[in-house]
Amino acid sequence: MAAAAFVRSDAAQLSQLVEMVDRGELHVDIAERVPLAPRKAALRNRERVLSAALELVRRDGESVPMAQIADLAGVGVGTVYRTFQPARLC
Repeated sequence: MAAAAFVRSDAAQLSQLVEMVDRGELHVDIAERVPLAPRKAALRNRERVLSAALELVRRDGESVPMAQIADLAGVGVGTVYRTFQPARLC
């Protein structure tokens, strides 16, 4: 019984917060969210990409294409770019 009352009170409180946002009384900035911990698969992919990059750079030098790193790591090239964003020229 206590758990059900707790859930109802949380739902009511959440509903009140949503109404306050809708009325403009409360501002929620999405950019202020706390970053989430990386998923296990993302961590595993990161390790695979790092290992592949290290192997290829040692063998072929610094001008290894990202696609070649992705192939050796067994991930898509998009994963490599998302995980290790290249430096942007200003």
